[in-house]
Amino acid sequence: RFAGGQRAGMTFESMQEHMFGLFYVLTEGADGSNDGSKVFSMLLLTIDMLQVVRTLGTIRFGWTVESQALLRWFDLIALITDQLRRWVPYVCFYVLAVVLVIAAMADAIYVVKLFRD
Repeated sequence: RFAGGQRAGMTFESMQEHMFGLFYVLTEGADGSNDGSKVFSMLLLTIDMLQVVRTLGTIRFGWTVESQALLRWFDLIALITDQLRRWVPYVCFYVLAVVLVIAAMADAIYVVKLFRD
């Protein structure tokens, strides 16, 4: 506790302010006034849905091998990697994954710095 009797750490109000600020930054360019942002949003939602189907359609969740093979035809990541692995070495995929993780972490740090000021 501090001298004034306040507890150390975040209060609910400051956490709420930070969360609303984070959501504002994430949706800042998505005002929905143009068709391009709606198409882009639908594309992102479709990719998210396909990733969920890819994850849930595995044998670990009770699907058969045949069902998993059928779902693989609709798996965007599997289709792209199946085509690219013929010409691109696997090392490039690992480098791309590392770059994406670093970019996501840098973005998170940037958002944190925005709200510290």
